[in-house]
Amino acid sequence: LTLPPVYSSTLDAGKLASVRRVVSAGDHCRVEDARRLARTADYYNSYGPTETSVCVTHYKVDPERAYGSRIPIGRPITGTSIYLLDERLHPVPEGVAGEICVGGAGLARGYLQRDGLTAEKFVPSPFAPGERLYLTGDLGVWLPDGNLEVIGRRDNQVKIRGYRVELGEIESVLEQHPTVGETAVIVREDDFGNKRLAAYVTAAETIDVEDLKTHLRARLPEFMIPPSFAVLERMPLTANGKIDRKALAAIVENAQTSEAAVLPQTPTQQTLARIWEEVLGVPRVGIHDNLFDLGGDSILIIQIVSRAREAGLKLAPNQLFDHQTIAELADVAVSAQPAEAAEAEQLAIEGPADLAPMQAWFFVQGFADPHHFNQSVCLEVPAGEFDAEAADGATRAVLAHHDALRLTFTERDGQWTAAYAPAGTESAFDIVDLSGVPADQQNAAVRAAVDRAQTGFDLAVGPLLTVRLLRLGDGQPSRLLFVAHHLAVDGVSWRILLGDFSTAYAQIARGDEVRLPAKTTSFRAWTARLAEAAPGVAAGYWLAPVSAALLPTDLPRADGANTVASAREVTRTLDADTTAALLQDVPRAYTTEINDVLLAGLVMAFREWTGSAELLIDLEGHGRDELVDYVDTSRTAGWFTSQFPVLLRTGDDAAPGAVLKSIKEQLRGVPQRGAGFGVLRYVSRDGATIARLETRPAPEVLFNYFGQAGRVLAPELQWALAGPVGGDISPRAVRPHLLEINGMVDDGRLTITWTFSEAFHLRGTIESLAARYETALRRLVDQCRTLTTPEYTPSDFPAAGLDQKSLDALVAKLNR
Repeated sequence: LTLPPVYSSTLDAGKLASVRRVVSAGDHCRVEDARRLARTADYYNSYGPTETSVCVTHYKVDPERAYGSRIPIGRPITGTSIYLLDERLHPVPEGVAGEICVGGAGLARGYLQRDGLTAEKFVPSPFAPGERLYLTGDLGVWLPDGNLEVIGRRDNQVKIRGYRVELGEIESVLEQHPTVGETAVIVREDDFGNKRLAAYVTAAETIDVEDLKTHLRARLPEFMIPPSFAVLERMPLTANGKIDRKALAAIVENAQTSEAAVLPQTPTQQTLARIWEEVLGVPRVGIHDNLFDLGGDSILIIQIVSRAREAGLKLAPNQLFDHQTIAELADVAVSAQPAEAAEAEQLAIEGPADLAPMQAWFFVQGFADPHHFNQSVCLEVPAGEFDAEAADGATRAVLAHHDALRLTFTERDGQWTAAYAPAGTESAFDIVDLSGVPADQQNAAVRAAVDRAQTGFDLAVGPLLTVRLLRLGDGQPSRLLFVAHHLAVDGVSWRILLGDFSTAYAQIARGDEVRLPAKTTSFRAWTARLAEAAPGVAAGYWLAPVSAALLPTDLPRADGANTVASAREVTRTLDADTTAALLQDVPRAYTTEINDVLLAGLVMAFREWTGSAELLIDLEGHGRDELVDYVDTSRTAGWFTSQFPVLLRTGDDAAPGAVLKSIKEQLRGVPQRGAGFGVLRYVSRDGATIARLETRPAPEVLFNYFGQAGRVLAPELQWALAGPVGGDISPRAVRPHLLEINGMVDDGRLTITWTFSEAFHLRGTIESLAARYETALRRLVDQCRTLTTPEYTPSDFPAAGLDQKSLDALVAKLNR
């Protein structure tokens, strides 16, 4: 008896006593149907496209064997050869999926009057001169016992949320559910262009969709769980008895689905979803969508926490690392009652304060002109749209509200101390009218005005913020320049400061009283808590011996030559598609974060340049929450940054995926995301530990990823960025690193800026290194696109105690 598998479930084995052999072919058979029929007759699961004269493999089913989700199709019959090949027609190893290609005497000559299709599907055999292969389009794997298993169709592979998904894999697992009859999984596209899986099942009895999802989650990764299910009385079939998938797509709107189950249900979930959509810039967020899959990073997490507090929800940044979906996060979010704001100091802070780790680091460096070490932002103001009175009032409001901007620093006997000055009456806002300067001299006049703003701070007096309007006249847009000393701000602070300036400016312009959001934990309280926590910070990781070779240089090294004046830049920008893949696809594929991806590519590039498998590098983090619990700094300005050295190794395997997994594990091994180093080195009073840390080799490379620029600035600001103005740091200052690599995503494209000293390196050398880095990042993207399942590392399963080799073996076994 030969029949399509779809009819196997309808056969009554008790009425087939005279049947000695059953052969099914044409589609995959259900495991339980095959085992049931094999108990009363020889059951053969066969395989063979029409183009190969029907069957080319056979497999006899053992009714006592516990198969997985599929029945093998066996081995080639006599006169037939079977190959599993990759896209280049190279054989794939055992256990790796490849396209089933058939050779032998049974091949058809081709398609009647379709020469193009014939040439595409029937190709010369690379293994037997003069013979041909038929490319079936089916995907299969060789099993350890030498049998072949079909796992789906090449054209049935789809990409969902960056992963390659084999629809047949989901269908096979669904069929293992005891109440499920037939299954089909297709891909549907919503109004926003997002692709989502939709599953269809038949069942002899009432079936719970959530029960089906639980069944799948026990066997498949989350990205393979369809958000939409439909329970049908029967499957639509084509004329030859196969499931009609086009018909399924047409009837989906009338089916019973559970799509709403993935959308926000509770008020808390709805609030979080709205915040994620705004901050991450995605059109719709489901409650099971992963924060980092959507492009989240540590900088954006701070913004999410701040927005959540404004919406009445209290979260800590580390909670978003531990609970990466809205469904999980909503369970730990608590209501932020107005009374809780009173826990933070709402009045202006005055008096002495502890130095933060980076502030102490700054003074240890002994920079020339320490008053000239700033950060700046310049906005373009359309002509005729500026209210000087509102800008002056907004500047005063920001200075009064953000205490760190009123910090002062004094030196006595080589020791620097900090104190908060009271809010003064003098304004830090000024207008520089350049409208009368001749056009050919205006650029020089702007440069001079910027230099005066950059060099005008007095650390002993303060304040450490100045705002200048550069009025250019003749209908030209003006420039609104914000300059703050780095001792008072970090990258996260600018979103807060510019947002509050914008809010206060608009309120004053309307004639309203200035009302800024309540303060969060003060910078002074945070530094005090760090000092208290210092004795408990574990030092073992940081005291481990480290040795690293110096970077190669094009010119002889000379002390004091690496000045800011000698600094030059090389900038490269990736295209939007590659950037999106780096932000979302690669982190999803390797269950990791964007910083790990960027650093893996960096280590690969440096290995090509230096020939060394090791790179000693300084990294930076936002530093706001790693060591101090029960604080909320989401609306606090200050220099919270953590900077810490890490020795990264590529290992023996230089393949992109292996390097990424290795770098990910090394970074996961850094305690408290590196924040402990600065505390031990600059805040701790343990003289022995400080002395040992001082002897560590200093990294010559600094890497910093600033996140997505378009989402860091407050959305209420309507004035566009005018670009960098330069001159932030004194040209006489000696740079702490030979190479500084800064990354930022702007307008959907990743820009990497390499800063080097022309006293040590030629521009061509750095341009070549930057090109190597770009190539390495593209290799990581290409590698992730070959994966059909996520790649895991031991840190994904910390309780299991596995090393990478053991984990890889376990995952391979589970995937068979």
